[in-house]
Amino acid sequence: MNVCVTAKAQTLKLEDSLLVKVDLFTVDNFGYIYTSNNDVLVKYNYNLDTFFSASLKTLFPTSIEVSKSFRVLLFDKERGVVKFLDNTLTPIEGEIDLSDLDIQLACLVCESFNGNTFWVLDENNMQLLKINHKLETILKVENLNFLFEQNGSPTYMREYNDILYLYFPNKGIATFDVFGTFLKFYAIKAKWIQLFDDYIITLSKQQISFYKTPLLEKFNSLVLNQIKNTAIKFEISNGKLYLQTKKGIYIYKLIP
Repeated sequence: MNVCVTAKAQTLKLEDSLLVKVDLFTVDNFGYIYTSNNDVLVKYNYNLDTFFSASLKTLFPTSIEVSKSFRVLLFDKERGVVKFLDNTLTPIEGEIDLSDLDIQLACLVCESFNGNTFWVLDENNMQLLKINHKLETILKVENLNFLFEQNGSPTYMREYNDILYLYFPNKGIATFDVFGTFLKFYAIKAKWIQLFDDYIITLSKQQISFYKTPLLEKFNSLVLNQIKNTAIKFEISNGKLYLQTKKGIYIYKLIP
């Protein structure tokens, strides 16, 4: 994810829009957009033409991650199922039913960059698990009661620059190292977050703000007053802001 972050105020220039019904979306490092609507996954190219599409049939994603090149991670929270696709949206292997791994209530799943592994947050047992390509648990972090009891359930989990981030809406962000050691909790309120370099980027009240870690200093803001539709989620990639609303995705160029 490349974004020009400067201390100067930035403005937004509408560049394009993808006005389709979208439940989830994400953008990969090459600028391709992935969207899901019910069980249909679509990959769009730079011109917003359909590049690939796939019917997932019984899988309804609650999260999509494309942080690893040529691999798409899909997670269906209701069924507790993980599925990996290649960059043409072709299944790499069959569905992974997490209940077969004795994980009865997985609430979040994300990629790990320490080998061919992924993280699972087990809300039932309040623990973090790292699973390898053989579906073996190679790391287990237990006794996360203190986080759930104080903050409720998290809605976002990502590993970035060897740190695992767990976001609790309107409460804050818990951080762990790649070995599962708890590092610190950032008290911050937002509707959605994204990670870049040493920054935590938040969406709150039609404003995107950049906070520099580890002191969480507010570094810059983008006010979304010119956007009539309420923003739901966002991503920043290659100098562009991708903003999800009820009408679809609006693509803005960031202008220093």
